[in-house]
Amino acid sequence: MHSFNEMNYLDTKSNSPKYWQLAERFRRQLKNGALKPGDRLPTLNEMRDDHNISRTTVEKAYGLLERDGLIERLHGSGVFVSQLRKGSTQGIIGLSGAGFNFSDYSPYWARLLGGAREAAAREKMQLLILEADSALGWEKADGVLVCDWHTLRIPRNHIADLPVVSLMTPVEGMAGVIADEENGALIATRHLLQLGHRRIAFLHGEKDSLTPEKRLYGYRQALQEADIYPHRNWTCSLRGMYKVGARFTIEAQRIMAQWLAEGWNSLGCTAILCHNDEAALGVMQALGEVGMRVPDDVSVMGFDGTEFCDLVSPRLSSVELPLREIGARGVELLLKQIEADEVSKEHQVLPPQLRVRESTAAPAPRP
Repeated sequence: MHSFNEMNYLDTKSNSPKYWQLAERFRRQLKNGALKPGDRLPTLNEMRDDHNISRTTVEKAYGLLERDGLIERLHGSGVFVSQLRKGSTQGIIGLSGAGFNFSDYSPYWARLLGGAREAAAREKMQLLILEADSALGWEKADGVLVCDWHTLRIPRNHIADLPVVSLMTPVEGMAGVIADEENGALIATRHLLQLGHRRIAFLHGEKDSLTPEKRLYGYRQALQEADIYPHRNWTCSLRGMYKVGARFTIEAQRIMAQWLAEGWNSLGCTAILCHNDEAALGVMQALGEVGMRVPDDVSVMGFDGTEFCDLVSPRLSSVELPLREIGARGVELLLKQIEADEVSKEHQVLPPQLRVRESTAAPAPRP
């Protein structure tokens, strides 16, 4: 029988159920080699008598391990560690990121999730949405795709020993698949410059997020290439609790209306780049409310290249991000780690594409 020196206590301050903590302790021993195939685990009575852990807690923990194929019960003999195969999986990929819960309302997240789902289906894997603030479900995943890593605050025990791939946001030391958002803003601004615009505004996302910073940098780089140094009032930040879909549109409409009321016209800007397509819709609405026409008076440029671009009049020019491909590549990169049974730091950056439609045109001649 194996000696279980690590099993002397459970963390009474943890929010995780005791049976889940116990199962995780066994998983760690399996991972670090303290438990080996064929080792016998303590009986329910032994765990109760030696470690003061209830039979119910032990039974639930063993149930999780048995379900995952990590242990097996031999009638009349006891509970033993199964023979584990390298790269063995349960067929489940976890998804963690607030936006996955709103994919029905957001083309951005729907595309990202759709690409992941298609790739998972090809490999006969299932997707399971996981909540960072809940312990439920994490023990089922062979690996996890995460978005918004810097805001998720995933407890370390949720992802201990799990392959993880970050989507859309680069994370140091972690495998990832992202879009070249800096270059996306660069080519969007270059497009407006090539049309003849010289005063280009930018309604960007909040600066405490990496994505808006990259887009803002690309915008500034394009202007500097044209020897244009933007006035500080050419840029404005979206604020408030906007996350997906219509919330971006409502916030952008409010901010743009306020910007106009404070004298935006006096800046002389003839074009505006928007943080995303939803924000561009709000900008177009605010411009229309004061009698300004798109693109006759102001050219409007979106970002992300979602279905919204073809649902508005005039149709919206935008930078299209390869969201479906990013989701699919994320699954492929995760499966490589699972099959190799090792952590990867591979980093893939996919290029965006400029999609010119009707909302951008050359500026009208000044009288």
